[in-house]
Amino acid sequence: MEDTRDQVLAIIQRVKQVRTKELAQELGVTEATVRRHLDILLRDQRVVRTIERCGPGRPNHLFSVLGEAPAPAPAGLQRLAGGLLFEAEGLGAAELESWATATAW
Repeated sequence: MEDTRDQVLAIIQRVKQVRTKELAQELGVTEATVRRHLDILLRDQRVVRTIERCGPGRPNHLFSVLGEAPAPAPAGLQRLAGGLLFEAEGLGAAELESWATATAW
């Protein structure tokens, strides 16, 4: 089951936006099977559903990946944060409180 869900997610990532029927055709499974996987992906907030109205009748449900992975922080920023943490470890509680009060935004 997990393998099919991964395939569903990979297809959505590749085509950006897809309908249940298209996913079922590409995977060679029923639309009901695809809907079960999409329900789980929706629950886990991996995909988002958009409703497309095309006149009378049932609307189409389009699925796309929810967000992208954040870009890693630049190396310089990582070094700065690491240095600040190293320095903060050497401070006592009173010094940290004094510093936090002095630098409050």
